[in-house]
Amino acid sequence: MQKIRIGNDVRLNITLKGSRVYNQSSIKQLRCYLINTEYENLKTDFHECKNEYVLHRCGCPTYHVMPFGYHPRRPMQLFDKPAPIDHKKPFMECDNFIAPNVPGECMYLAPSKVTSKENGAIVYFPARDQRMLGIYRLVVCVVIFEPGWGKTELRTYTIDYGSVLELVDNEEGVSGDITIDVDTDSTKYNKILKIEPINDTLTCVDGSITKLGDNDYYSRPYNIRVYLENGSFVLYDPDNWPYEKLTFTSRTEKAVTVDANTGTIKINALASGTCPVTITSASGNATATFNVEIYGGDYNYIGFAPVRPFPKSDEDDSSIGFDRDDDSYESDSQENITGVGADELDLSDLEKVKDLTIPVNVKNTTDGYYLWIASTKPIAMAIDTNGESYATSIPLTAAQFSSRDNLYYYACPNPVKADTTFGSYIYVKFK
Repeated sequence: MQKIRIGNDVRLNITLKGSRVYNQSSIKQLRCYLINTEYENLKTDFHECKNEYVLHRCGCPTYHVMPFGYHPRRPMQLFDKPAPIDHKKPFMECDNFIAPNVPGECMYLAPSKVTSKENGAIVYFPARDQRMLGIYRLVVCVVIFEPGWGKTELRTYTIDYGSVLELVDNEEGVSGDITIDVDTDSTKYNKILKIEPINDTLTCVDGSITKLGDNDYYSRPYNIRVYLENGSFVLYDPDNWPYEKLTFTSRTEKAVTVDANTGTIKINALASGTCPVTITSASGNATATFNVEIYGGDYNYIGFAPVRPFPKSDEDDSSIGFDRDDDSYESDSQENITGVGADELDLSDLEKVKDLTIPVNVKNTTDGYYLWIASTKPIAMAIDTNGESYATSIPLTAAQFSSRDNLYYYACPNPVKADTTFGSYIYVKFK
């Protein structure tokens, strides 16, 4: 079913259903009704009529004032006294077999015409007549000349096409030149020209599932905007998508699994880092990529990274634990860094562990890196067992708490030389 932005002219191509062939010359009347199924979204009160008598939406006359001779105590009767000729108006009720339970104001008698195509017809829904949001059913009533069929030789067929379109007032609906083929539930000019993720980066917690329309860890929406050949754009809706098919692929399936059709993102357990996701149209004419950053829940991180814990101006500051006034640090040449501060740290460079109270084997492979620990709770002390029976306390800087991932970041104040042996076995004690 098509979603249309209200305020756009809509044309629907239909095929008159049935086993017979509807000859153009035999069709005496064609009435096409678009019936709104969501009455609460009524935008205009159709009963605000300026005339005493109007034609109702179903095409039958209806009153908005009491007819002449009406008696309030006998509402179903009329006085026998004839009314003046200028007060006489038709008094009739609509024999509504099209949609008996639908309020008349929710039925729109649409302009229509028969086409040269066999059993073909076109139904129009002008923008000026679009008064209500919601889902519309299409019901077509055809009256044909059929010799021998009753006294009038007119036979009536009523064909229900079900829900054919939905009017919306947001960017979920298509705009522009809109022609709907009801038989195939497709539109003309539906080629995709461009795919654009609303956000270039999404942050998801490991083990989580994020669907289109959901928000990521930082409350950024996960949506895909698609630009069509008719000049409009719509948000990708895998449950209602009559345009070119989109395919989602993840470049790192071990970390991030993406459903190829729905775009649902699943972060695998113990995953970390950043994973690119690519979206491609069926024709291959349009493609786009966004990144999924993984930060995780109740996990801790430990390892070596090229990030200094504090700026150089804070050296020898014992209040933050960055006191390097000792023999182990002599000059800047001992450092090998690409950033300063916990915000510059990429957790994918560290080992991801569930329990830091159990010794974790970490190894520094590059001279000048710093030992970092990111934990879910404040740390009292870090201990290096050196793989032997004795242990060494590791000096740590003051904690830097990040509201981004709710982790406490600690670092050893001095850079470390590369380890050519088996590495270190480090564990912590929490406060």
